[in-house]
Parts: sequence; C-alpha cells; structure tokens
Amino acid sequence: MTLTEQVISRVTALQTEKIPAEVMHAAKRALLDYCGVVISGACKNHTKTHAYISGLCEGGTHSVFGTSAQTDIYSAVLLNGINAHLIELDDGHRFGMMHMGAPVISAVLTLAEGQKINGEKQLRAIIAGYETAIALSKVMQPGHKLRGYHATGTCCTVGCAMAAAVLLDFTEEQIQGALSAAAAGAAGILEMNQDASELKPYNVGRAALDGIAAAMAGRAGFRGPNDAIGGERGFYAVLADRKDLPRILESKLFQKGQYCISEIYFKPYAACRHCHPPIEAALHIREQITEEHSAPPDAGMIGRITVRTYGLAIHGHDHTAVSGITSAKMSTPYAMTAALLTGEAGVPAYTESMLHTPEIGQVMQKIRMVTDPELDKLNPQKRAAVVEIQLKDGTCYENRVDYPRGEPENPITDKELEQKMAGLFSEAGRSNASDIIQCVWDYEHQADRLIELMK
Repeated sequence: MTLTEQVISRVTALQTEKIPAEVMHAAKRALLDYCGVVISGACKNHTKTHAYISGLCEGGTHSVFGTSAQTDIYSAVLLNGINAHLIELDDGHRFGMMHMGAPVISAVLTLAEGQKINGEKQLRAIIAGYETAIALSKVMQPGHKLRGYHATGTCCTVGCAMAAAVLLDFTEEQIQGALSAAAAGAAGILEMNQDASELKPYNVGRAALDGIAAAMAGRAGFRGPNDAIGGERGFYAVLADRKDLPRILESKLFQKGQYCISEIYFKPYAACRHCHPPIEAALHIREQITEEHSAPPDAGMIGRITVRTYGLAIHGHDHTAVSGITSAKMSTPYAMTAALLTGEAGVPAYTESMLHTPEIGQVMQKIRMVTDPELDKLNPQKRAAVVEIQLKDGTCYENRVDYPRGEPENPITDKELEQKMAGLFSEAGRSNASDIIQCVWDYEHQADRLIELMK
C-alpha cells in the first residue's frame, strides 16, 4: 500500500467508523480551546482583519469569528486561521512539532457555516484533520523543521483538505484528488518566525485556505498522480530530509486503534512551546524565592541564569534582543524572565509596555542557553529544560521540567480549559463564555449555535 493509499484508506474509514467516546471528547476539548484563542486573536488583530476585508473582500456569507464581518469563504478561513494562532496559545503536538487546531478547526467551522452539518460530523472532520496532519508530520521530524519548513503550514494543508473530505462525504476518488492538490499546495517556512515578522500566523491561515481550495478541486473531479505523498517527486521527497526518506517511505503512518488527537498538548503560556519548560521552571523558582525571601524576585537580586535544554529549543529561541511582540513570544530569555519577575506567562506578558520594562531587559542579558547532551537525547520523548538561577548573595536555585503543563503526561483538565477559554473571552470584552462552553460539550446537539455565539 502506498503512502497516499494509506491516507485515503484512513480518511475513508473515519467517515463511518465508530469513534470512541473519549476521542470525540478530545475533539471537543480542541474545539473549546480553539474558541478561546480565535476570539482573543480576532480582538487583538481587529485593525488588520478589517483592513484585509475592506475593498475586494467586502460582503459574503462567511463569518470572521470574533467580529461582525462577513466575507467570502476563502478570506474568512484565512483570517480565522491567522487569528487563531496570533496569540500563540493554540494547541499542538510535540512529535509533529506543529499546531493543528488553528488551521483544521478554522477550515471545518468555515466550511460548515450555513450548511446544516450536524455536530457529530463536524467532530469527525476535526479528528480526520488532526489524524492526517499529525501522522504526516511526526514521521519526518525533526528533519523537516531543520530544513526550515513549518509543519503547521505544510502538513496541516493536507490535514485541512482531509477534514473537508470527511465533512462533505467525499468519495475515494474525490479524496485522492483533494489529497494530491493539498500536497501540491503545501508550504510554510520558519523564517516567518524571525525578527519583527508578523507572518508566522499567515502560514497557519494559508494552510486552512489552501486545504479548502484543494478539497474543492478534489470535489470537482480533478485527479492527482498515483502517489502524491510517497512518489519520486512527491510530498515527502520534496519536504523531508533525504537521509530519512527510506525510513519514511517504509513507514506505517497510522496505528490501528490509536487516534493522534489524543496525543496533543494545550498551552497555558502564550509563547512558543519550546519556551514552556524554562517558563514553568522559572515560575517554580519564583515561588521558592518568594517563600524564602518573603518577597518575589526582582532584577537587583539576580546574579546569573543558565538554561540547559535540547538543541531544537535553542536555535531561533535564544535571542535576548526582542524586536516586537512576535519576537518576544519566540524568545525563551524574554518569556522566562517575564515569568520570573512578574509571575505572568499569559497574554498580558506580551504587551508593548511589558516588552520595554527595564528590569526584564536587564535580567535577559544575564541568561545563557546551552544544549545539554542528555536532554537532547530525550527529545522528542521529553522536551526538558533545567533552569539554574544564582542570586547575587550566592544562593542557587534549580528546577527541571520534563513535561510542561498541557502535555498528555501532565494534562490540563476540562475545568482548566474552560477557565483558560473564559479568561480569553473576558480579556476580549466578551461575556458569553458560559454559552460557548455549554454548546461545545453538547456539540452533537448544539452545533448550529456555535457560529452565532462566535460573532
């Protein structure tokens, strides 16, 4: 069976197979998390969202969530995907090194709007999107990332197309066409994370957009090559590291009885996931210092800080000069310093005023990040970090985090997800979080309410 045939077989099965209740619940958790991040992102991205729509994109029947705007389906799904990733609090998968909810759920909800598609079908589509995107990505990481590709842009383009295939009941021939078109359009480069760039979320929105476009090509009857995924010049041949190709081409992408959506993490901190272990360690040390000194740490107390972690967490994340909010979300020195000095690691830690706090700038310059060979060997089974802080009085503190909050091994509860989502709604000035929560947990019967509640 070719890799393309593996994907087609799995997606076809997901249209009708009995999905365990706990897996459907996992999809609801992902949907609830999505609602919080997309509303918050839309609030913060209000000016650019309306600037994008004004002119050629005005009018239409599809919603840009968190706004009153209506536009065409392609503009809506692009903007929803962008906004859902904007605050860096959307879900992800550590082995796939990607974010699925922002593109996949944007595609499903935007496509479903106005079509009277029941909640159970929408949840199946979400599961299919996650399943495909994660399966494709985790077999070629970390080589894919090291080559500069953003798996959220590449693999989630295919995931979004397969989510649409389940949502709209595609035949096998239509799935094959959609899968091939998605493989042809898959893109996303990590340079968008650098400097003062604000285009990292564009990779995410574009995955949703191109996934829907690919699905429409498949539905229309466009046929692709026999093996767009595993072919000589196919998806993996172009995007994976060459030395990994033999292993990838022989791999079994899907494991019987397992669902990739059960492996995802949820973010408690509004920064790149590679920053989370040091953030969490800094928060633990802050608690120790506060207890022992009867006051939280301040810049004047800090002598030096060393962060030992795995190699992939350093490149692109060790900068101590931040050039904007996006740059700060990618910087471990900024993220952990803000957590250490203020106790804040959520959205409020990433404002212009916080970025220019002198004390944070002072402490950032005292941080040294080094690759720890032992921790490097553990990745990606564990994304670990050890933070060592020495105060000027000679006192030393050390904390190690193997599984930051939100990983399956250290999970966030349903109640904590509700609190996260409600907090994001409150920050966005919205008061209907409880209605959304009720709707999502009973999505099989209340799916038709969600879009209205999100406007």
